Amino acid sequence: MTSQNNKTTPHVLVVDTCVWLDLAKDPANEPLVRALEDLVNVGDFRIYCPDIVLEEFSKNRDRVIRSSQQRFSQEFRRIKKIIQEFGSDDNKQLVTAELDNVHHKLPILTEASSQSVDAIERLIKNAVHCETTTDHKLRAAERALLGQAPFHKNKNSIADALIMEHFIELVRGDEHSGLTFVTLNIHDFSSPVDNREPHEHYSKIFDDDRVSYKLSLFEALNDIVSDAVEDYMFDYNWTEDTRGLTEIVDHIDEFIDKVWYDRHSMRAQSLEEGKTVLVDDGDPRSIEAGCIGKKIWAGAIKHAKEIENTHPGEIGPYDSFEWGMLNGKLSALRWVLGDEWDMLDT
Repeated sequence: MTSQNNKTTPHVLVVDTCVWLDLAKDPANEPLVRALEDLVNVGDFRIYCPDIVLEEFSKNRDRVIRSSQQRFSQEFRRIKKIIQEFGSDDNKQLVTAELDNVHHKLPILTEASSQSVDAIERLIKNAVHCETTTDHKLRAAERALLGQAPFHKNKNSIADALIMEHFIELVRGDEHSGLTFVTLNIHDFSSPVDNREPHEHYSKIFDDDRVSYKLSLFEALNDIVSDAVEDYMFDYNWTEDTRGLTEIVDHIDEFIDKVWYDRHSMRAQSLEEGKTVLVDDGDPRSIEAGCIGKKIWAGAIKHAKEIENTHPGEIGPYDSFEWGMLNGKLSALRWVLGDEWDMLDT
């Protein structure tokens, strides 16, 4: 074990399917999932996973990802509609622009949800798997006949009963230094008097000081290795904020100006050296290489002045490295917004 809790064996967790599915619904839970991954890897915890938990999670995995993605999109559309219908004219444009920034981030946010699900699936698949046996089923059936939790609500709770039978088997096996059952299912497992406590039909199982009942994975981890959990959560909660659409478009416009201006400067030098010549507007040669119409050139000079005023002291000349970086940035940002690579038209 690690020095954080001075145990010789890992603390055992049995996590109900509803907890895993709840964690998977919200990308904000990813730091907690990542923290648990690290704590398992360093040996502070060991996860025991009844086969029914693996089956239920795998069955619901894609549904959870889809519902998370739909939730983001639906919330965005709902807010934008409210602003458009009821927002004041003074603030509507500003708020709509910010919503467009959020909309640009939606694919990244929904991808984060998928990554969180992948991390949970790794934890479950790498856990110690517990096969459901005939004995588990018989004990669960006996509880059903007696009307004991989780069958005290007159509903089919066989899956919940089997998960708890696996936990009870681990407790009675006594091959642990500590064991925690984590669930959100207060209706089937919790005391009706105090939801934080197990139902009285399970109370004897939790009489041992080493055995605990928790309604939160964070609480379960924090009770055992509080300092370590805080450190992991701090590390994984730090993220770089995704760039907004407005900021990206502003930089694209800036790089277009600078690339265009540099090309304009090279054209001006070519005119000075006589390699390019000015021709009258309408002259057929104006579309040929080495020629430029006078009206077009006058417009280019005017635009160049505007760029000089917009980006004072930032328009070159560039060495080969700076020129490559400038074009690379323009290409990369355009790719983010849907263009093909190396799109450098100005």
